[in-house]
Amino acid sequence: MRKPTNVRGIYHVGVMYRKVDYRRSSGTKNERAAILLQAEIEERLKEFKKGRISLQEGVSIGDFLLYGMTMRDEKEREPKLILELVDEYERSIGPPAISESYLKTKLTYLKHFRRFIEKEGKKLPASLDAWTQICIESYRSWRFTNAGRCAGYPVPRPLTVSREVRELGCMFDLAVKRGWVDKNPARDLDRIPDTPPKEIYRTLSEVTELLKQGLLSDEDKKVALRCMVFSLDEVDEIIELLWNKADSIYVDRKGDVAMILELCGQTGMRIGEALKLTRMDVSLDVSQKIGDVTTWSKKQCRAVRETPRCAPLPPSTVLRLADWLSVSSGPLVFGERATEKAFVDKLYRQLDKAFCGTKFLKVRPHQLRHSCKTNLHDCGVDEKASELMLGHTTKEMGDRYRHIALKRLRSEMEKVWNRHSKGVLAPVT
Repeated sequence: MRKPTNVRGIYHVGVMYRKVDYRRSSGTKNERAAILLQAEIEERLKEFKKGRISLQEGVSIGDFLLYGMTMRDEKEREPKLILELVDEYERSIGPPAISESYLKTKLTYLKHFRRFIEKEGKKLPASLDAWTQICIESYRSWRFTNAGRCAGYPVPRPLTVSREVRELGCMFDLAVKRGWVDKNPARDLDRIPDTPPKEIYRTLSEVTELLKQGLLSDEDKKVALRCMVFSLDEVDEIIELLWNKADSIYVDRKGDVAMILELCGQTGMRIGEALKLTRMDVSLDVSQKIGDVTTWSKKQCRAVRETPRCAPLPPSTVLRLADWLSVSSGPLVFGERATEKAFVDKLYRQLDKAFCGTKFLKVRPHQLRHSCKTNLHDCGVDEKASELMLGHTTKEMGDRYRHIALKRLRSEMEKVWNRHSKGVLAPVT
C-alpha cells in the first residue's frame, strides 16, 4: 500500500492509474487517519479495475478514486431536498477524515442548522436548487435571535456563527461535487467581525453602588457581577465565610469548596488547575508554617500551553492544607472524579448558596485570579514575581489581569493636584 506523504504537517494521499498520479490532501495531521483514507482509495481502484463500478459521463477517474464520486448528470438530475444534503454530509465527515472531537463540533453545527430548518421551514425552499445566499443570511440572522440560541446559553459570538456558516459552505461544496447544485450559495459571504463583549472590571463597592442607583441594564448587570475584583481584606473575608459554613457548603467532602477557593484566592490558580493539583506539587513545612505550590500552569487553547508556576502559601493556608492532606488519600489533592464539569457546576451552585444574602453578590474562582494579580500590583510586588506566581508568560497577559480601581486612580491624581496646589507645578498659561 502506498504510504501517505507529509506536506507541511498535512498528510496527502493518492494513487497511480495508467501512469497518472492522482493526489489530494487528507485534511488531517493524523497519520493513522490518512492511512485509513489511503486504503479506502486503493480499494476503490481495485473495484474499478474489476469492472464492478461504472462512471457516468462527466465524472473523471480522479474524482471517483479520490472522492468516491460516481454520478454527475446535470441535465437529468433529480431535485434534492436540503435535509438530504445534511444527511449526506453527516455521513461523509466521520472518521478517519477528522478526529472525534472535531466531528463532535461539526455535528453540533449541523444540529443548529437542522433546528433552523425545523423552525423556519415554511419560509424556506425545500428544494436544494432554490437555496441562495439570502437563505444562508437568514440562518445567520436567526442564530442571533432568541429562537436560534442554544438552551441555557447567551447570544453566540460572531466568530462562532461565522464558523457555522463556513461549515455550511463545506456542506454545499459536497453538493457541487455530487452534481446536485451548480453553485455554492454559502460562498462569498461577508464575514462578521468578532467583537467580544466589553468587560470592565470594577471593585465590589463600585458594583454595589451601580446596582443601588439602577444604572445597569440586565445584560450589563450580568457582566458587572461576573467582572468584579476584591481587595485583600475582602478575599480573606470570603475565605473565612466559606470555612464557617464548611459543614453545609461542600461538593464531595466537607470543606472542599473553602479549600479550593482559598487556594484560588491566595495563589491566583485557575479552578481547573486546582482540581488537577497533585501531592507532588505541594511542599509544606508545618513546623515553620511555610509552603508553596510548584506546578505547571496549563491553558487549553488550540494547543495546550504549559508555563512554570511557583506560588508561596501564607501560614494560615499551610496549616489548613496540611490538615486537608492528612485525612485524604490518592495522588490528587482534591480526589479523582469522572467529569470535571459536573463538579464545577455543583461548586458554583454551592457558592451561590453560601453568599446569598451577603454583601458578596457573586463569587467565582476566576474573579479571585483577577483579584490576586490586581492586589499583587497594588502592593508593589515585582512583575517577574507575579508572572511566576500566576503563570503569565508575557507582559500583555499580565496587563489583562491587572485592574485599577476608580478610588486608587483618584488617590494617584490627588498627588498631582496637591503638588499643584503647593506651587510645585506652575499653572498652564
